[in-house]
Amino acid sequence: MKKKICIILTKNTAELEYLLPILDNKSYSFDICVFDYNKDRVIKKNSELNNYLIKKKIKIFDIKYFIKNKFLILNFLGKIIESNSLPIRSILSKLKKKFSIFFLYLLIKNFLNRILKETFHVLFFCLKKNSLSIEYEYVLLGHRDFISFFFYKIFKNLVINKPHKYVFIPHGPHYAEIFTHKITQTEKLLVNKNYVNIVANNIEKPWLNKLYSKNRCLKFGYPLFFNHIKKTKKRNKILNLLIISRRFDFKKLDYKSNEFTIHFDNFRSFLKPVINIKNKVKIYFKPHPTTNINVLNKILNDLKIKNFEIIEDPIYFNLKKFDLVYSYHSTALFLPVLNSLPVIYFKDKSIYKLIRWSKKVLSLYNNVYLKVDEKFDFNQFLNQKFLKIDKQKINKKRRKLERVFIKSNPNRFFKEINKIFKKL
Repeated sequence: MKKKICIILTKNTAELEYLLPILDNKSYSFDICVFDYNKDRVIKKNSELNNYLIKKKIKIFDIKYFIKNKFLILNFLGKIIESNSLPIRSILSKLKKKFSIFFLYLLIKNFLNRILKETFHVLFFCLKKNSLSIEYEYVLLGHRDFISFFFYKIFKNLVINKPHKYVFIPHGPHYAEIFTHKITQTEKLLVNKNYVNIVANNIEKPWLNKLYSKNRCLKFGYPLFFNHIKKTKKRNKILNLLIISRRFDFKKLDYKSNEFTIHFDNFRSFLKPVINIKNKVKIYFKPHPTTNINVLNKILNDLKIKNFEIIEDPIYFNLKKFDLVYSYHSTALFLPVLNSLPVIYFKDKSIYKLIRWSKKVLSLYNNVYLKVDEKFDFNQFLNQKFLKIDKQKINKKRRKLERVFIKSNPNRFFKEINKIFKKL
């Protein structure tokens, strides 16, 4: 009989993307618990990711799973609540600068959304609940804080009250907490439990080890990075450009807290080089998972960016069709670099001036094909350079980046974890 694994998604699909090459392990069956009001909001029904999980026969459920008896009102609220709504303060700051019917509509919509959330919370805690009832071999989850205290409380009361073995999964090739020397809500809850911490690269130190005499860290790497994707043959003369963005906001941001949400002015600067591309280019826009898609659509149309398509699936599923990548400060750009794609990196000086990140980590962004600013001329690059891409340079940068990340075989993931738990 197959052993069961539970994957908990506390914010978005980042930890699941890390695990994609591991889901082929035939000795285990997987369930995914989405800490959201509606699982379809995180893993879209018609998405490639959802179709992939269906083929793997992976069960997906959200927090309504914890209610003993089905409650129709909660199902209804779960469908209409919007998780990725913009903060009301952010919308107000935009309206103060310039009145807009669209943003007034967003303000009203988000105010109502907050009321619906609070109604859901009250009803949820009034009903009889189940714990995470199945005896899982392992519970896999990220280090990050929960979206809200509501989800944190559910996790605290209904998940960790059983003696599961927990495995901390990286939500990206690196994560910020190591550089602030603090631990997250999730880590605080599990720091005295039975856990193992995955370390994905050779830069980060396993900071949780400082609390214990035993080594609870496994240097396993980032499996996606060494599961290379075969490039498809070119079928037409249209160039496929992938744009990787950060989350943006309209209010003033405190970058000293290691927050990579960017101000809208920075977002506009990032988009400036792609506004007037004249060549035959198809733009695929990959936003940060927490981006409000309606707002993003409005902005891209207002800026008159043409021939674009927003993709919410992991770029792992689509990477083979792209010819060129243009990215903001995002670790998602490492995947195309390691698959020998030319990556153009928008170097925002404010990131380097204000964010307290390790210099070693920031230096990883030097391993791209080009570093540019808002004055970059995409048309000139495409006309003069694209047909003369320096493959030697791309491969040199790829090899340099490969040295940072630990090479690991996804088939050995659970074998390595088993070894550590046996030693604890």
